[in-house]
Amino acid sequence: MPQISNFSPELKLARSSKKIDRSVAQVFLVTEGLKLEKAARNRVPRSGEDHPVLKGKRGSKLVLHAKDASVIYGLGKAPELTPQEAAEWGENLGNILIAEGFLDVAIHWPISIPHPAIAQNFIKGLGLAGVNFTDLKSAPSSASSEKRTRIQSIQFVCEDEILEEGDLFEVAALIPAIAFARILGELPPAVASPQGIVDLFTESATHHGIEIEVWNEKKIASEKMGLLQAVSQGSAIPPRFLIARTGKKYGESAPTLYLVGKGITFDTGGVNLKTGDWRDLLSMRKDMCGCAAVLGAILAIAESKLPIRVVAVTPMTPNILGSKSVIPGDIVTAYSGKTVEIQNTDAEGRLILADALHYCVKNKADYIIDVATLTGACQIALGSYHSGLFTNQDRFGKLVFRESDFAGEPAWPLPLSRRYGEELKNSLADLTNMGKNRAGGASIGAAFLQNFVAETPWCHLDIAGTHDLGSPASASPIQTAGRMVHTLYRVAKELSVR
Repeated sequence: MPQISNFSPELKLARSSKKIDRSVAQVFLVTEGLKLEKAARNRVPRSGEDHPVLKGKRGSKLVLHAKDASVIYGLGKAPELTPQEAAEWGENLGNILIAEGFLDVAIHWPISIPHPAIAQNFIKGLGLAGVNFTDLKSAPSSASSEKRTRIQSIQFVCEDEILEEGDLFEVAALIPAIAFARILGELPPAVASPQGIVDLFTESATHHGIEIEVWNEKKIASEKMGLLQAVSQGSAIPPRFLIARTGKKYGESAPTLYLVGKGITFDTGGVNLKTGDWRDLLSMRKDMCGCAAVLGAILAIAESKLPIRVVAVTPMTPNILGSKSVIPGDIVTAYSGKTVEIQNTDAEGRLILADALHYCVKNKADYIIDVATLTGACQIALGSYHSGLFTNQDRFGKLVFRESDFAGEPAWPLPLSRRYGEELKNSLADLTNMGKNRAGGASIGAAFLQNFVAETPWCHLDIAGTHDLGSPASASPIQTAGRMVHTLYRVAKELSVR
């Protein structure tokens, strides 16, 4: 079984010019309308005095190979830069620095951007540049080669107190956790099978003291997780139900946050077979990016030792067309006891999530967040810049909304009114897994899930349109974004101090 590296660059803070490490490449960030600091201006040759980077044009760069190597990089208009864009442009810069061979850098942060969320996300993106996985090649890269393809150390230079040491510690915990989720989402289904994911995660989790419990197909059957069983029955690859726990030592005085991730390791659609371009089907190996997100998040939470009890839960199975596949019209009893008519086998994610959500309620979760590449309808509604956010409690929903923006992974609230739930009513079973027609598909999917969370404060994050990197970060070797690892971490952090 291949291993996923837990590498993170060394992060340091410098509040005065006297503490700057002059032996590394100096990187000066420029915004429009802000004069380049003197130390950078003195490095620019006369031939570069009209370069657009000196006016702060976003994405522009000037690389100076000299005795004192330096890079000047434009960030555009300071008021327009969001945490999301900061992470993307940070990764873009990281790829440039790696290509130039500048792996140890001092980042001179501009005073025109005094926002911790933007600074933190920029450093996060910088540290994630170059994340790759070569273990499946005939000549895989060695550990030493990773040192040549990742930023090794970052010194954050800013005299203002924009970031504290604790902020950098947080980023250092997030970078390997997001990298884990990215690689997991990129792996082929034969490697990232249900048991394969268990093995890969166990390798990383044991270093963080995370408790792991795994239900095999016999345990899933004995517990009567009927919906997970139904989706898995067409495949020769057995399902798994993974439960990971951290923070148990904080006792019952600390809240318990359950994180649920959709783990469809490959989605053919089942009997409702997917059609279309072959590239669309190839991308269905990423239908477990919700699973990758919650596993990455609990790694970061455990590493940071946040004083909160967190349980990551992920039902895992491929959705395969086979001789034993569930058939449209079959009625199945869920883990909760509710019966569901499966009208569409390609709406399988909500089925396995329903059993997982009931597990959370049964185990007295204080809060629940599920993450899933659930509906193409959400992608059509919001595109690739915002994930869909649904909630049964406004207060909790606002917390998740706020923290997703801080994390550079903005989610946008979508409706979850009673009328969507009414479309799921059925004459033969308690529920169906489809609405009356294709309209409002994202809300219909969320409404189905709401039937299994009782009164527990819950949020559903639909990442169908956002699970991959967007430009300008898309030059990275791996395209999967590791979306929502940072958001889940931020929510756990906020709940831990309440």
